[in-house]
Amino acid sequence: MTRPAGEREGSSTTLARRVAVTTVSLAIGRAVTVVAGIGATALASRYLGLEGFGALTLAMAVVALLAVLTDLGMSTMAAREVAKAPDREREILGNCLTLGLTLSVSLILVLLAVVEVSYAGDPDVRRAMLVLSVQLFTAPIVGTARAHFQAAGRGPLIAVGDVALAMTILGASIVCVEADLGFTAMVGAVALGYVAQAVVLTALVPSRVRLPWYASRSSWRSLLGISLPLGATMIVNYLYFRLDVVLLSILQDETAVAIYGLAYRVLEGLMVLPAYFMFALFPEIARLTGQRERVDGIVSAALSVMEALALPVVLIFAVFAEDVVRVIGDEGFADAAWVLRILTVALGISYLNGVYGHALPALDQQNALFRWSIVILALNLAVNVALIPLWGVTGAAIAVVLSELLAYGVVRRLYAAVGRPPRHRFAPGLLLAGLLMVAAMLPALLLPETLVGSLAAVGIGAATGSLVYAATLLASGAVPAAIAVHLPPRLVGIGRSR
Repeated sequence: MTRPAGEREGSSTTLARRVAVTTVSLAIGRAVTVVAGIGATALASRYLGLEGFGALTLAMAVVALLAVLTDLGMSTMAAREVAKAPDREREILGNCLTLGLTLSVSLILVLLAVVEVSYAGDPDVRRAMLVLSVQLFTAPIVGTARAHFQAAGRGPLIAVGDVALAMTILGASIVCVEADLGFTAMVGAVALGYVAQAVVLTALVPSRVRLPWYASRSSWRSLLGISLPLGATMIVNYLYFRLDVVLLSILQDETAVAIYGLAYRVLEGLMVLPAYFMFALFPEIARLTGQRERVDGIVSAALSVMEALALPVVLIFAVFAEDVVRVIGDEGFADAAWVLRILTVALGISYLNGVYGHALPALDQQNALFRWSIVILALNLAVNVALIPLWGVTGAAIAVVLSELLAYGVVRRLYAAVGRPPRHRFAPGLLLAGLLMVAAMLPALLLPETLVGSLAAVGIGAATGSLVYAATLLASGAVPAAIAVHLPPRLVGIGRSR
């Protein structure tokens, strides 16, 4: 039986409002997180120097990969299953938590073996990995809490955990630098952040759920069965974002890792924006599986929003790359500017990939997504091995861009098997907004090339450019409908009345 038009419209409005509230709150939390993360990165890079920061970056990359293995996609699929069967939430989340913690114990042993075999001659990397191993215990707790919040549509609470993570790292880093506590203490500041995130998210879970403990072998098998394809995809995706760090440590040195790591850390906080936007949409898409037109409408709207958000991010970092690097690192990190520019292009493409990449598991397409992810990883490995010896950190960054381009073609084709992907074209108003934004930012480059001048250039230029970009979108009527619906009608009508 077809629902009345008014009911459908009300449901659509409710979803749009929920997505807007979730995305905005998560974006605000992420903005705080990004600023705090950049501050912590600046402290670490200046205090530790190239070699020390390179050791920290490498250790974080290896431990974070093992942390992904504690989840294996279980938290995402647990959120999907809870959205479909809310009455089984405690059972689903309990098994997700206990299985994740069981995997953590095994992975601690793996980490010890990696430390002894691969980094026996590098005491800084060894110490950093051992201190950061606490992340392997906090990851399942954080993942299970996130699954509850995602299924319940309470995404803003995840932002609280992210802010706790970033602010704890920043605060502890300031203490370490002021007290001159050394390398190990700086690594401990990062580890303390993961503990704070787990504690805060656990406290926010309501008492009726309270992350229960369940250990059912049949439930573990079932959860792993639906999660492993997605988990394997997550591992593959993580590898092609972090494989370059490991390969740089092998084919170059820790100085190259530090330069690349600085650029990567600047953008790392922005990479999750598509996940935040799709956070509220994931359960809805899962519920609407089989209703092709409605799912297509959601995905199309999400892509239009991501396009509008990706363009200004790419342009800001393309124009102010040198200034950003000058603010965060000393003169030894100058080569990170072009790496930052190239990685920003990959970031923009990943915003589009993220929409399809999060929609496909909700539509039960994680198996196909995993198979193609292997192909993308193979290309990434081949390009890295070919380009790093030739162009060093720049070659590693180019490899990420090529991987993202291939990934875009893959996820779009996979979605075409279950839906109808929208025709991809930038609206003329969007392109005009981008051009005028660049023109508005260029005068800020005339400020002195000092720490204060660079900070002012980034702040003033990004703010001015963003205002011009937003004003042009409004004037040209190019504001995505999913955003326009939440703006005052008179404001949106400026461009449409012409």
